[in-house]
This record gives sequence, structure tokens and C-alpha cells, in this order.
Amino acid sequence: MNTFAVTAMASVLPEGEHIEAFNRLIYDGLAVRGNLPDELLQAELLLAALVKQLRAVNKNATEISATKEAFIFITDSDESAFKNYRHHCNCHNLSSALQAAKDYLQKGMQQVHVLAIDMQKVEQSTLVLAVDTPAVHFSQQENFEINRLKSKQCNGALALTLALPQANLSYFALIEAFASRTDISSQNISHCIRECMQQAAFNTLDIGYLELSAFAHEQHIEMEIAACKNVYCKKSDELTIALGAVASSISYPTPLYDMAALLKVILLCYHRYLAGVPEWTQGKHQEHWMYSSFYVTSESKSWFVSDVDTPRVAALSLFHKDATTYSHVLVSDRGVSLERQNCYFAYSCPHCVPFAGNSATELLQGIHAFKNAMLSCNNEIQIRALARQAYQSILDEEDALNIKSYRAVILGHNQEQLLSEIALFEAGIFQAFEDKTKIHWELKTPKGSYLTAKPLGEGGKLAFVFPGLGSSYVGLGQDIFQLFPSIFKESFRFTKNVGEELQEKVLYPRRQQLLSFREKRQLDMEIVLNLKDVGKTDTTYSSICAHIMTHVFQVRPDMAFGYSMGEANMMTALEVWKNPTLLESRFRESDIFKNKLYGRLETVRKLWNIDNRVPSENLWTTFTLKASQAAVAECIQQEKIARVFVTLINTDDNVVIAGDPFACMALIQKLACRAIPMGFVPAIHSPPTYEQYEGIAELYSLECNESCSSKLYSSSCYLPVPFRSKAIAYAIAKCFCEPVDFPRLVNRVYDDGARIFLEAGAGRTCSTWIDKILLDKEHVIVPLNVKGTADSVTFTRVLAKLFCHKVDVNLHPLYENIF
Repeated sequence: MNTFAVTAMASVLPEGEHIEAFNRLIYDGLAVRGNLPDELLQAELLLAALVKQLRAVNKNATEISATKEAFIFITDSDESAFKNYRHHCNCHNLSSALQAAKDYLQKGMQQVHVLAIDMQKVEQSTLVLAVDTPAVHFSQQENFEINRLKSKQCNGALALTLALPQANLSYFALIEAFASRTDISSQNISHCIRECMQQAAFNTLDIGYLELSAFAHEQHIEMEIAACKNVYCKKSDELTIALGAVASSISYPTPLYDMAALLKVILLCYHRYLAGVPEWTQGKHQEHWMYSSFYVTSESKSWFVSDVDTPRVAALSLFHKDATTYSHVLVSDRGVSLERQNCYFAYSCPHCVPFAGNSATELLQGIHAFKNAMLSCNNEIQIRALARQAYQSILDEEDALNIKSYRAVILGHNQEQLLSEIALFEAGIFQAFEDKTKIHWELKTPKGSYLTAKPLGEGGKLAFVFPGLGSSYVGLGQDIFQLFPSIFKESFRFTKNVGEELQEKVLYPRRQQLLSFREKRQLDMEIVLNLKDVGKTDTTYSSICAHIMTHVFQVRPDMAFGYSMGEANMMTALEVWKNPTLLESRFRESDIFKNKLYGRLETVRKLWNIDNRVPSENLWTTFTLKASQAAVAECIQQEKIARVFVTLINTDDNVVIAGDPFACMALIQKLACRAIPMGFVPAIHSPPTYEQYEGIAELYSLECNESCSSKLYSSSCYLPVPFRSKAIAYAIAKCFCEPVDFPRLVNRVYDDGARIFLEAGAGRTCSTWIDKILLDKEHVIVPLNVKGTADSVTFTRVLAKLFCHKVDVNLHPLYENIF
């Protein structure tokens, strides 16, 4: 028996006294820096804090008798600090600790706590070491400035609780197997890895992540790489195993290192992500990497699996501090609940400090009171608690019917930024109230702080906007599953394999060398030109965005509409269909969007009597024109240009044409306007599409839920669609067959009361168009995704703007679970 259930994890480090603080360091690739609080500088107090935390997060529902638990300490110090803990022993590395835990559990202990304590006394404040950047051989040797504690005895502690797997036991992960060797050689390391694999009954394709040693000697590193490559890289030519090393966070040899490495792979499995290596550029000694399945990502990303029953499996390859013992450990999330919460969003988003008042003066009074209180805060957690207090105060006032006329929100990642934002408000707040020449009476800063003197949510309605195809790009939503872990469970509502639907290998390319800026641009262009496959990405991402807003932040749109194929995305995202996963199998089986309206373009060939030998690219193309719909239509009529159609009207001076490439070029030459090629896209929104009208309707005929709180508008009629299966299916079919007049659709929704437009999907293209369409009318646009801006920042800015416009929104996730 070498299988353990991990029922609790704990961390006491300078960055925070909770395992989620350590998880953030791992995800962001940050190093442990700074000093522990004075109250934790005694070993007894440090241990007490660690054990208290273990008990608080223990996933065992039942109480464990003190006589049925044991303590194992991994430390270099003497045992005097541990004398008050019964059933305890000291170990010098992780391998011996796991063996001791096994012995205790086999003797009848119900749980075993393994605690790693770093109590080195460091006489200097800075120690410069020449070490390999994490993970081993990922880049050339560099000098690191390691921030150590000056004249302090306690550097920190990490711990976990182990139990035997059994029915009804809740846990974070399973340690599936472990094995060790003291006779170090590449062959013996290979044997050790195989022994682990056999114990756990895994094969090499099950492994998704490999944690490597970071402080081993050069010859041992080469042995390790060779052995891991020998075992893990035989059956696949694809890049399937991400590499990393915890040295990104624990950047010097310490008793914490073994435990940090183990906790890291547990956290990766539990929180479902692959940790990035920020310093990585390319593999050192590139010959070790050739013909391997290994790759490295410079930024953390979601760890997708094929379906709900497929476990994530991570391997830990570890040379212990003495460099004479090698261990291999396999960890998985097999049997762990789909619902897994974390604090990452609250840790990573900017501080969001809300205020309410009946005048600019009253708002400033609240801002100044917060400023004075913030100046006495010692860390970011205290500032976030202060922001939460400000939000709760507003809610309490409104519950007592003391509702203020105006709201403001100040955003900043730290005290310095918040002070800078406050200064901007002090300088501009009165002008925002007094300048009545502007349509939007507002104050907004580059950081996202916001104030409006005319909240549109009081009388206006909120509309969700769903973009069409072609908005995806490399890196889209890379952090979003970590920010909002409920998406993993939600995704199974509309797909069995969210990674495949997102085209995650396209969005997050796997490489053995860091992508250059030029390579990323090229990949972005390929995404836009490959709309058939990436269309699934747009649909899935829209559903994710809508879920976050409606379920996490409890924002309910009054109405919604989509641009082109975004209209179908809207039905999935707003849960109109009971079982949207049926679309997956229908699209696989249907030839409409494979070869009739795309691919071989069989429908167009038949209508135009085009030989099958003519390449599809020579048959159909698409351009965006800087021209009005009237000018294009007039030119087509006057010049008698056939086989070219206006398919999309984006704004008054921006349209999309499609059709025969030669006809399109002739039209562009006659108009002498700016034209941007969009590549080979489906033949929709044009007369040939009518040939597939019934087929498209049948494709989208799905059973509907009884009702939806939002009115859903369609460009098929520029009216709300009844919530009936056939009505929705034929509305989508008609939308795909006819040109989309986006200004008409936007203005219709506006006339029916929409004033706030939230774009739920990739990019902000629709937001830009809406802003132009409603240029002289009161409105506000809120895109949920902005390329180049972190999702945590974008979502916080969105929430700030909605809150200030008095849209009903739940801001608690911005502050929850900060320990």
C-alpha cells in the first residue's frame, strides 16, 4: 500500500498563512520573500499556527481522536520544539517521511500530519547563489538574489495531512504511489519511475505534468532528464507532458523544498492547472529535449482532460538535499469532487473599493476616510478587508433603505496605486458632476477606477451582446478557469471536453522554446483564418463569460442579442436549451458546415455550376470594406457585378462582402475603398445559404427550458424571439441566410430600453461598433475581454462600472476567502 489521500494542506510563509497564499505563488511564478510576522518567529508558535490551519481545512467530516493521529517533521533542527506532539518522529527528507506515514497508517493511525519546518538561522540579509533557473536546464545559469531572513530562526513551514483512501472520505488529491532509490544511476532512476507507474497502474500517456529537481548536481540532472525521457517519452510524438520546478517560489535549498514540490503537484491536480516557468526561454542542452514529449509553458494555464472521469496525473521527480536519495511520486485528482473552490481571484484582482454618496462632496468624504484607514494597513490582505468593509457598509445602508444617488469605485493593486487613483479623483470628481456638455457624466482612469454622475441602470436596461466568429487569439482566457473554478463543472452542461471545444492547443501552444512576438502574431492570424475550427472556441468562451456574470456575480441581463453566429451562442450561453451538448454530435454528423457551406462549398458549386477541381479558395472569399451599405449596393447594381453579396453591415461605413473572389476584387476596385481580406469563411448571410435553410433549422432544433428572464433579440426579425424550440431554430436559420444589419439591431434594442451593453465573449469588436452606432446617445459599453489585459483586471473593471451604474451585481467574490 503506497496510496494516500491528502485531506488537508497548510502553509505559513511571509506571503500569507494559508495554502491559498502558497498556491498563488505557484500559479504566478513568484518567489517567497520577506519576513514572517514577529508572533510566528518561535518554533512552537509556528507549529501551532500550522496545525490549527490543518485542522481548519481538513476535508474529513468526522473528528479524529488525538490518539489516532501522528506527526512527522521534516527539519534540520533539534527535536525540542516537537516534544509536545505525541506520536511524532523526525525525518530528513520527503522519502523517509512518506515511508514513516505509511508505517503509522498501517499501525492503525487515522491520519498523519507531515510538517516541513525551516528554522535556519541566517546571519545575512541577502545571499546570492548561482543556481539553474527553474526548472532544471530550462535556461542558462543565472545569479539570483535570494531574500533571506536576517537573524531570524523561522523561515516558514508547509504541511499536509494524509489518510488511507476509503469510502466517503473527502480529499484534495491522491498520492497514488511513491518509490525511492539510494543507488543513483540513470538506469536505477528509470526503474524507480517504472515501479511507481506499476504501483499506480498508470501508463505514460496518463501523465500531464512532471516536476523536476532544481538543486541537484549537474550529473544528477542529466541522469534525471535521461531517465524521465526514457520512461515517459516512448509512445507519443506529441508534446504531452509539461515540465516545471518549484524553485520559482522556493529559490534556495531548504527543508521546505521537498514539501513545497509535493504540495505544488497536489495543488496543480486539485486546482487543475499547469504551472508556468516565468524565467524560461528554451531548454538548456537542447539535445536532451529532442524527440521527447516534454514542453514548458512560461505562464500557468488550465489543465484540461478529455472528460469528467479522466484524472489529472502529475509526477514528482526529486533528488533530496543530500543528493544521495532519489524519489518519484505520482499524484492525481482521481475521485475528487468537480466543485473545487480557491481564492485566486480575490488574491489577484485589483483592490476594488466602493463608495456611495448623494454628492461629489459626500463621495470625497468617504474616499478620504478610506485613505486615512488604509495608511495604517500593514499588508494587502488588510487593505482588501477594508475594501470589503466599505462594500458591506453600502449594502447595509441600502437594506435600511438609505440609498445614495451616486456610486464610485477606486481600483488599485496596492497602496501606492490606490493613493494615486485617489489623487485623480480629488482632481476630477467635481468636473464629472458639473460638465453637462458631455453625454456621459463620468470620471474614469486608465487603471479602471470609475464614477458616473448619471447612473444608467436606474432607468435603462442591461443587454448582453454575443460576438460572432473570429475574435479569438493566442492566450485568450488563459487564467479564467483558475479565477472562476466553477466553470469546470459548468462546462459539462454544453460540452464533454471543454479543452477540445476551446481549441486549447491552438490558444495555448505547446513548445520547447518560448514563442516570439512575431510567432504569436502569426498564430493569431492563423486563428482568424481558420474559423471553422476556432468557431467552437468563440461559442465556448461566450458561454463561459455568460456563466461567470450570471452565476458568480449574479448579473441578470434584461435583454440579449448576438452578432451573426453569436445569435446561436446566445442560446447556449443563457441556458435557453436544455441539452446543448446535442449540438456537438449533430455538427459532427452534419455536412452543412463541413462541406456544403464550408470546406468543399458543395452548395455554392451546385448553384454556380462550378467544377469540383476548382479549389474552394478560388470559389469564395470575404472582405471587410470601409464603405456604406448603400454605396456598395449601388455599385453592384450599376456595374452589374454578379456573385458578390453584402453579408454583414457593422456600422454605417463598415460592411462585409462575400462571394466570387474576382467579383469581390472588381467591386473593391470600382469603389476604391479600403478593403481587408478575411480569408476563407463559411458561405452564410447570402443567397446560397437559403439552400440549407431547413437543414440549419433542424440542426438547431433543441428542447428549450420553460422560460428565460431575458428578452432575446434576433436579426431574423429584429424582435424578441418566442421561447419555443421551432421559433428559435428557424430564427437562427433565417439569421444565417440573410445579411445582418447590426446598426438596425442595436438601435432596436436601444429603442426598447437598453442603455448598458456588456459584450460576453472574446475581444471588444462589437463594443467598438456599438459605441460608434450610438455615438450621440446615452449608453455605456462594457467588454468582458480586452486583449493584452489580465482577465482578473478586466472583470474587476467591468464590475466597477456596472456597480457605479447601479446594475444589480454581487461584488463579494472580490473579497471572499482572504485569510
